[in-house]
Amino acid sequence: MRVEYAGLPDLIEYEANPKDHDLGAIWQSIRRFGFTAPLIVNDENMTLLAGHGRLHVLRQMAANGEEPPERITVDPDTGDWLVPVVRGVSLDGEDHGAYVVADNRLVELGGWDLPELSTLLTGMSDLSGTGFDGDDLDTMLGDLDGGLEFDPADGRSVRDKEVGAAGTFLQIGSYRVRLERDEYLAWERRLLEDLGNLNHSEVIAWVRDQLGL
Repeated sequence: MRVEYAGLPDLIEYEANPKDHDLGAIWQSIRRFGFTAPLIVNDENMTLLAGHGRLHVLRQMAANGEEPPERITVDPDTGDWLVPVVRGVSLDGEDHGAYVVADNRLVELGGWDLPELSTLLTGMSDLSGTGFDGDDLDTMLGDLDGGLEFDPADGRSVRDKEVGAAGTFLQIGSYRVRLERDEYLAWERRLLEDLGNLNHSEVIAWVRDQLGL
């Protein structure tokens, strides 16, 4: 295989591609990081195997008169954007369509390690270009929460009404810790004393500080 530069107008989409794309998210990613993932072209018919969403976004950017992102060059004669593409892959018959599906589906099947992902995203000051935003992170943290729930009236936990005599579990990253009821409520009181609230992001920052991370 090899990487070559091809003119943006010369690239041909695979018409039967069934994948939808969040073009806005792709645009943000390319604007922040530059163009980092070459398209893949099938040498059998010169149509795309991978990169349809990125190609759509590049065409929109060029049509809007935007500056070419990093690692996209410009043909000095035609003014066309030149895009890095992977060459040397030949798939015929139904293998072309099968690869288009596999290239997207295999990523979906992998899923996420949500504790690791939430820890990584929480430590970032800027989520642009990642495909996640603050609302996504709040939802993720809520799903991973080991029991903290909030009274919208004052932001205080209402778990003391629900934690029974057997206690509860507290999820911190990939660790799941059982706490007796009194231990949990003592931990919660200390959080409130130190933070004055139980905001998800502030709780995580507090835990990281306590652990020296």
